[in-house]
Amino acid sequence: MSATLKYPSKVRITMGSKFFTYQGKQVGFVRKMVDDVILVEDAWVNEVRLYLGKNGYDTLLEMVARVLSAGGHPPVTRAQAWIILSELLKDGVPEVLQNTSADEVSNKGNLFATMKNTTASAIDSVANPVGSVVGRGMNIVKKNKPASDTPGDKSGQ
Repeated sequence: MSATLKYPSKVRITMGSKFFTYQGKQVGFVRKMVDDVILVEDAWVNEVRLYLGKNGYDTLLEMVARVLSAGGHPPVTRAQAWIILSELLKDGVPEVLQNTSADEVSNKGNLFATMKNTTASAIDSVANPVGSVVGRGMNIVKKNKPASDTPGDKSGQ
């Protein structure tokens, strides 16, 4: 059974869980009994939707802008970055990411467990972003002059 709630921010909230094939196609419970499937809790999708609705999409799209910038490509718009992600994701789950013994159930994931030690600074930078990368290229952060510099001192300029 599935219930739908509407929030003022026009974000659709659905309760329950869904099963998907590794090709990304949603399937029913019967298919789960026959094939390897991936369980996705609606609460997980809703949490990400709410986060993006509140904080914007740049944290999701930034990777595309960074990769393209590093490859020497011109800056892209947010919509272009979204479509690039969509094109990547429509082919299903890459084999290297598949874990048939864990993907079918809740509470067996290890993505955060393996990432938590290496992403503390990344989470901090997402929580306190310096600026947007998507559509404008990389921002340059200027350092403040050292406190010892005086207005007449040219050495710090």
